[in-house]
Amino acid sequence: MWPLYLVALVIILPTFLAYRWKNPTCNGRLPPGSMGLPLVGETLQFFSPNTSDDISPFIKHRIKRYGSIFKTNLVGRPVVVSTDPDLNYFIFQQEGQVFQSWYPDTFTEIFGRQNVGSLHGFMYKYLKNMVLSLFGPESLKKMLSEVDHAACTSLQHWSSQDTVELKEATATMIFDLTAKKLISYDSKNSSENLRENFVAFIQGLISFPLDLPGTAYHKCLQGRKRAMKMLKKMLEERRAKPRKEQSDFFDYVVEELKKEGTILTEAISLDLMFVLLFASFETTSLAITYAIKVLSHNPLVLKQLQEEHESILKRREDPNSGVTWKEYKSMTYTFQFINETVRLANIVPGIFRKALREINFKGYTIPAGWAVMVCPPAVHLSPAKYQDPLSFNPSRWEGIELNGATRQFMAFGGGMRFCVGTDFTKVQMAVFIHCLVTKYRWKNPTCNGRLPPGSMGLPLVGETLQFFSPNTSDDISPFIKHRIKRYGSIFKTNLVGRPVVVSTDPDLNYFIFQQEGQVFQSWYPDTFTEIFGRQNVGSLHGFMYKYLKNMVLSLFGPESLKKMLSEVEHAACTSLQHWSSQDTVELKEATATMIFDFTAKKLISYDSKNSSENLRENFVAFIQGLISFPLDLPGTAYHKCLQGRKRAMKMLKKMLEERKAKPRKEQSDFFDYVVEELKKEGTILTEAIALDLMFVLLFASFETTSLAITYAIKVLSHNPLVLKQLQEEHESILKRRKDPNSGVTWKEYKSMTYTFQFINETVRLANIAPGIFRKALREINFKGYTIPAGWAVMVCPPAVHLSPAKYQDPLSFNPSRWEGIELNGATRQFMAFGGGMRFCVGADFTKVQMAVFIHCLVTKYRWNPIKGGNIIRTPGLQFPDGFHVQMIKKDQSNQESEHHNLETKILPRYGRKLH
Repeated sequence: MWPLYLVALVIILPTFLAYRWKNPTCNGRLPPGSMGLPLVGETLQFFSPNTSDDISPFIKHRIKRYGSIFKTNLVGRPVVVSTDPDLNYFIFQQEGQVFQSWYPDTFTEIFGRQNVGSLHGFMYKYLKNMVLSLFGPESLKKMLSEVDHAACTSLQHWSSQDTVELKEATATMIFDLTAKKLISYDSKNSSENLRENFVAFIQGLISFPLDLPGTAYHKCLQGRKRAMKMLKKMLEERRAKPRKEQSDFFDYVVEELKKEGTILTEAISLDLMFVLLFASFETTSLAITYAIKVLSHNPLVLKQLQEEHESILKRREDPNSGVTWKEYKSMTYTFQFINETVRLANIVPGIFRKALREINFKGYTIPAGWAVMVCPPAVHLSPAKYQDPLSFNPSRWEGIELNGATRQFMAFGGGMRFCVGTDFTKVQMAVFIHCLVTKYRWKNPTCNGRLPPGSMGLPLVGETLQFFSPNTSDDISPFIKHRIKRYGSIFKTNLVGRPVVVSTDPDLNYFIFQQEGQVFQSWYPDTFTEIFGRQNVGSLHGFMYKYLKNMVLSLFGPESLKKMLSEVEHAACTSLQHWSSQDTVELKEATATMIFDFTAKKLISYDSKNSSENLRENFVAFIQGLISFPLDLPGTAYHKCLQGRKRAMKMLKKMLEERKAKPRKEQSDFFDYVVEELKKEGTILTEAIALDLMFVLLFASFETTSLAITYAIKVLSHNPLVLKQLQEEHESILKRRKDPNSGVTWKEYKSMTYTFQFINETVRLANIAPGIFRKALREINFKGYTIPAGWAVMVCPPAVHLSPAKYQDPLSFNPSRWEGIELNGATRQFMAFGGGMRFCVGADFTKVQMAVFIHCLVTKYRWNPIKGGNIIRTPGLQFPDGFHVQMIKKDQSNQESEHHNLETKILPRYGRKLH
């Protein structure tokens, strides 16, 4: 019977809990709505990004479905959302009696358990009065000249720069002023950077609350911890040496802490200081940035502001004097402008309270203990309250004087918790606008012309997720194909947080490659440089890049490859012979091992059979996390990738140190060459650059070539006529040899005409490099579009390689299309190995390996595909299930009959065309 009880318990209990979650108990009638999923609720939908100034889709959809009052569940708590002006007003008026300030646990974890937002009653009023002693009207009158000086000095400094990022610049300006008034902190004369810790704090403020190293939330808490440590140290120093006269807020706090029977504690005062510093600069800098943004699009509003402030200047007796309090109070249109700015900006999208007892309102019951969220945007953007609510119209505030919150306006909160910094914010905004519109003009330098069409996707994320979406076809990726169809051959997007112009236009691609170092520069995302090293060859430019390129060509250039040919052939033949003794072989892994062992031997004399450490193993771990979400936490693919690189670099460093300690008399590998270069007086080569170069060469040589060979064998399995032509070419080479046991000569290699056509067609369809990144060094105009300076540009080879306008029947595998075409570099139609001065230095090495491998394979072996061979592109080419084949050595006596029967054996099973 017990098993039956357990089964019943397992089925009934979750069902009961899920039902209870969806249908919470209530003595009356709960507002309509959905509680979402158990535990999670509707949190994810609530935090979904939105790029519009309108009411968020989360709120808008639910108002339409449920009305102005509805229930939901956020961060595990039942919440009643109010977009009803009457309920909002009631909530603010009943603060401390029916409702109480409340925020999620993560908020109190971030801002401190004793933060002013979490305190109530007398303690809150006491702290509010403390703050008003600094930011109240009387104090602001005395502070006005300092605010004016800070704004004018900052604007003057910004005007000397090419461009300024306004959000960050205004945040720094306000932080420095507020920190000076609060704690006499001067960033220029301090050995510690307090602002830096607040930046780390803000970056993780709105993030998933997972406190693990590497996460944004962890960085947020660490930023707070460091900032609090600095504030505590400052307060202790002030208490140890108090000032005779109060000159900042710390002095006021020290005096309060001294008083007998004071209710203020050091912990409360530090939490208060932290919140004041954060709130003063972060919200106001957002408001100012939004104000300048809307001014850039509203010239008539700017004209009215200029007229108001220029009239103030004309009335002054001394034109060099600063803003007076009387002048500030006379800025009528400016205050209307500020009201309209904060109404549309909606910097605070939700204000939380908690019901202290059960409340009945308009027929609905709000249970005791439930959270309530007042939603200002739903009121500020309501057509019932504001005519044409999404238009920016400061004149709508004409004749309206606001001294607090109303049913229609609550940008600064409401009730007894109406923001104590409201007047400080208005003073800073008004004075900044005065300095700006009377002395400066500005333009948005992001683009002085016409940007290519396209979408920038979601904030921060952009269209990164769509770009990396898996695709199992050989065709152009859906991401690129859809956008070409919609926007044309040149379009804009945002990848990994960077604005990118994608080029599928052969002319622009060619221009980008030809202008390398002058107009464009090699660029890759930060995660790439984190993985491949800050000094990797892809991130270096100018003379340093050319220097390293010549170093690599000393090993992989044509003259070196002539000498290396016999070794390449030996590696291929030995590997094939070994694979033929096995039941099956996974071709991608096997060819990668073959090429890695060979390249490692040539580069660093590494022999996997005689080494106690497995270098290849670390590269395998590295590759598995190469294309993954960059979250450096134990267990993630990205973490394994970085750990693989770390171990490989440790091994390489050890090998280099051993070679430097015992240099060889004659150069026999690339390490010897590096050691000699490092010895030279005045060398520009460093050990770090040399090791990063070694790492990249090992990776690039085996990973890309093994993918190309595996893809080549896969398509050969489906194209018996192509295989037949390859066999004929290579058997004719054997027949022409005087010594049948001799190896491939350079002359024979250069005579493999159809093989080179086959290699070209393989890399055209494989598209191993789906994107080649550059950065615009200056603004570029091309075909009517403007590419701004600093933007990334992605050349997209697959879009050209698979274009019906460039290649007839582009998805068919047809090596003969290359007949009579000699390729010595990139063209407008072919860029499998890159282009321009960064044309792949290993291209000839890859071709030698592929050609010699094919020679050994088609003359001595046949194969049967067993399983795998499926491809996936994310967007780079991968074989997720590998490609398992049975390798069979040809019986020399049956070679001729097999050759004639090849088509009838393979064709019925695999077909002619690659799909």
